[in-house]
Amino acid sequence: MDLLRQIAAEAVDPDYGRAAAAGRPTRSRTWGLVGVLVTGALLTAAIALHAHGEPSDQAERAKLARQVVQEQAVIQAKKSQVRSLDRSISTLQAERLPASATSQLQQAQVAAGATALSGPGVTVTCDDAPRATSDNQRVADGDLRVLVNGLWEAGAEAVAINGQRLTSTSAIRSAGSAITVNYISLTPPYRVVALGDPASLPGRLANGQAGAWWSYLHTNYGLVWSVSTSKDLSVPASTVVTLSKARPQH
Repeated sequence: MDLLRQIAAEAVDPDYGRAAAAGRPTRSRTWGLVGVLVTGALLTAAIALHAHGEPSDQAERAKLARQVVQEQAVIQAKKSQVRSLDRSISTLQAERLPASATSQLQQAQVAAGATALSGPGVTVTCDDAPRATSDNQRVADGDLRVLVNGLWEAGAEAVAINGQRLTSTSAIRSAGSAITVNYISLTPPYRVVALGDPASLPGRLANGQAGAWWSYLHTNYGLVWSVSTSKDLSVPASTVVTLSKARPQH
């Protein structure tokens, strides 16, 4: 009991008490001071490194910005060159080809999607469900493929999605979280323009498999789609027309 009373009365070790009275720091205080000094040194070094590296980062960003501007200028120059070559090709075709061959060439260009077209048709607008939280509530690449095939079956003569002309070699597929058409990433809403008879296209689309599928998506998952008609629509020429086979005619 005497030992317990002594511990209660003198909770601090006598050696610590004498050291405190003498004004000397204990070992724990000494290590604490060392820790503070080390931390301060590290913070000072980090600030110095950041200050030293900031001009370098700014220079790197400026270099990248200059490269972007240069590449954009190169792209614009290439586009101008392509337009100039297209005009030269058209001039040579008009000069050298007979009328019958010119007509056949124009028909082939239309079939291949190599020329821009305009005329009456329909516009189908597709979008994800409002406040979509799952993949089932978002437009998928397969949904667009069903829609496009339905438009062809309904009598469409030319189709484009968000300005990308579709041909027999076009691909509609997912790439990560985006849908690509002709290897170009698109974002919703998807505006599908189809040239054709505006009096018959909507009904044929709605009564076909594509209409049934999109009605199912709308009813069960909230996906949005609407069809409107117009007398003046346009689709651009395809940018990925590729010659796969060619042989001389005898």
